[in-house]
Amino acid sequence: MSEFLEELTRLQHDGISFKGETLNVKVNAFICDAPARAFLKCIKGHNVYNSCERCTIEGKYVNHRVVFNYQPQEKILSRTEEEFSSLSYPFHQNGLSPLVDAGLSCIQSFSLDYMHLVCLGVVRRLLVFLKQGPRECKISQRQIREISSKLESLNGKLPREFARQPRSLASLERWKATEFRQFLLYTGPVVLRDVLPDSFYHHFLTLTVAMSILLDADDDTRKAYTAYAEELLMHFYKTSTKLYSPIFPSYNVHSLIHLAEDVRHFGTSLNEICAFPFENHLHKLKKSIRNATNPISQLSKRITEMDNAKVHTIPAPHRASVSTKMKDSCFMFGDGFAFVKEKRSDKMCVCDLFHLDSLESFFDRPCDSKLLNIARLRDERRPGKRKLIEQKELKKKVVCLPYGNGFVFMPMLHGSERH
Repeated sequence: MSEFLEELTRLQHDGISFKGETLNVKVNAFICDAPARAFLKCIKGHNVYNSCERCTIEGKYVNHRVVFNYQPQEKILSRTEEEFSSLSYPFHQNGLSPLVDAGLSCIQSFSLDYMHLVCLGVVRRLLVFLKQGPRECKISQRQIREISSKLESLNGKLPREFARQPRSLASLERWKATEFRQFLLYTGPVVLRDVLPDSFYHHFLTLTVAMSILLDADDDTRKAYTAYAEELLMHFYKTSTKLYSPIFPSYNVHSLIHLAEDVRHFGTSLNEICAFPFENHLHKLKKSIRNATNPISQLSKRITEMDNAKVHTIPAPHRASVSTKMKDSCFMFGDGFAFVKEKRSDKMCVCDLFHLDSLESFFDRPCDSKLLNIARLRDERRPGKRKLIEQKELKKKVVCLPYGNGFVFMPMLHGSERH
């Protein structure tokens, strides 16, 4: 990291000159997966007893793996920057990270990236345990087929901002991070309902509700319910052993209880401190590679060429697609939802409006779904209040999924996956 730290030291001292102004430079966050965090911080890997980066919990070796079962009688302390800098965690640290000498934080500045921790970690682990896990949590083949059938029936029903449409559990090993996010926040609560036992379904909903709060872009709403989300994640962690067996609480499952700390520390939603933007940028890098010979060298040369040619494109801000097609026609409007029925040339549109209070809650545990603006329209034939409104009045886009004879409304909690 010597070249990076030398450049950072220079930038922090001199700043960046831009249009006659000197801009200060400060490291806000390091965003990386667990192995990369361990490498940069010079700490043990995620599969050892003292791997938690935020607290001093010690894992146990159960059935050939390290797990972090909740022990109420165990005294667990939070890790501090001072003790980390003085190498006070001999079973956690391999040595002193160069970042410490550079005056950088090695605990709070490293966000627990939810793309790897939750989507590729906890959600995938949960589905694998349901599909082929221990006897106490493994569901039947009939249930797997029913969930898969429901997922396939939703293919083509998600807004165009989603790069991937739902796939069956038969393809679970090939699911991408965006598909696990999709399942956690949108399709999972619908397809698992009336299939999983109530205890498992409501346990899954605690994760959905907690993550929906921590991903909310509205600062006031997120701040008001961050503590509640933290309680839900602790409940998910504590009860996972009872439902999914003692081998379920891995490093990722335990680390859920620390996610709210990042939201408080950085003062933003988890969307702003995750690896999804970097992952989405990979396709641009792949386009620069012409063949399989020396891909790193090719990429380096293309980047150097663009720098020398001073080619720096600024992506246009993404705007939600407004359409009369069912999957792209639903938006938040005021205290309810709007279905676009007709688009006018003067940027006006005719909409059917449904007030949130006039709709049913989709679930009532662990909280009323309307707290998250999730609601159910029981009959699709029920008319809304028709009104002519400006397109700019349409707020957040809504995922509208068919359920029974009606629909379930779920506001989108992330930006477009298409670029």
